[in-house]
Amino acid sequence: MTALEVEAPRHSLFDDAQALVTGTLFVGLGLALFREAGLMTGGTVGLAFLAHYATGLNFGLLFFCINLPFYLLAWQRMGRRFTLKTLAAVSLLAALSEALPEAPPPPLDRFPAPALKAPASSHAALIRGSTLAASKLLSSMTNP
Repeated sequence: MTALEVEAPRHSLFDDAQALVTGTLFVGLGLALFREAGLMTGGTVGLAFLAHYATGLNFGLLFFCINLPFYLLAWQRMGRRFTLKTLAAVSLLAALSEALPEAPPPPLDRFPAPALKAPASSHAALIRGSTLAASKLLSSMTNP
């Protein structure tokens, strides 16, 4: 066996579950920000956003359905284990992308005021994920 043929150790089920939940949570937050700002991206997420913006249908369901043909391809090319992990990740991401925008914002009085001394209304806009408000706030702080 040469150095190139050495097989990498497999992750445990706990490692896989932890990575799946953490990764989909971060991506779900990103998708919530994109949707809130009305932005686009590429790939199957971009197609789902395009269909969602055009029809008003549920983004999570559209995202899941657009990925359906790729599960068959993954099963044939990558195997059962990879396909099941992908199915779990896409399902969780579809659910999170619908659930995260509905989560209530955290109470602002529990967070200490930042060193920039921006008004509390600006903090609320940043926490709610408004990219436009964040860019306006930053420009107002840098251009007095």
